[in-house]
Amino acid sequence: MRLNLTMRAVVLAAGLFAAIPAISQAATGGLPPGLAIHKSDEGLVLSKTDGAPLYRLDLDRLAKRLRGYADIMARCADTCPQYWRPVVAPAGFQPEGDWSLVQRGGEPILAYKGDPLYTFAGKSFDEIAARSVVPSFMTGYAGEPTVLADGVPAATLYWHLALYQPPAPKVTAPAGVATQWSKVAYVFADAAKHDLYVARSGRVCAGVCDGLKPLAAPLVADAVGDWRPLQDKSGARYWAYRGRIVYQVADAKAAEPGPEWQALEIR
Repeated sequence: MRLNLTMRAVVLAAGLFAAIPAISQAATGGLPPGLAIHKSDEGLVLSKTDGAPLYRLDLDRLAKRLRGYADIMARCADTCPQYWRPVVAPAGFQPEGDWSLVQRGGEPILAYKGDPLYTFAGKSFDEIAARSVVPSFMTGYAGEPTVLADGVPAATLYWHLALYQPPAPKVTAPAGVATQWSKVAYVFADAAKHDLYVARSGRVCAGVCDGLKPLAAPLVADAVGDWRPLQDKSGARYWAYRGRIVYQVADAKAAEPGPEWQALEIR
């Protein structure tokens, strides 16, 4: 069985994003010693402080779902140790929040949201892509489809970058405004779960522009945390966040706003 590894996956898996500066410790909500976070196209990726990305394996998730897990692990016994090195927990580490410990061979292994973490110990992902490890019908977590053999998926990726999502911040916002995770940051969203936006250059639109419209505020609205109602000459009231007018999607079918707009991140 040959795994179908796309070029995009190779670039990410090889850790080429490591040249991007790590996210500050304050923004991560705290990490075990020896770990860092880097931005990638996939989101926030857990890594070692030397930039080596961390991974999770489908095998560990399958263990929670299938009784035949021992048979699967037997298939991996000779191959997995050559390529996947468990991340040993630092001395004195205490499980907390999304972080826990899994015992492997008498050693405490770091786990994030229940997934044991690994570094890649092989020479190349091309090499591991040619090794048969997981039956094709048991790999249901891949982000990429696989090649078909007689109409049946022949292989898929069973390893994935370990993506980090910090705990949701506690914020105060007007009624109808929520928060949601957007790959690399929490953002404000409207009741329909569409991101809210602000203009990068201080641009102001009274009506609909670029598929966005000002977020209306009730006539009796008062300030809520960093949110303030503003009123224009016509008497219309809009919400502003830290002095910037906030916009919402006017048409869900419209194209995504251009680069002059940015999602309203929670900072």
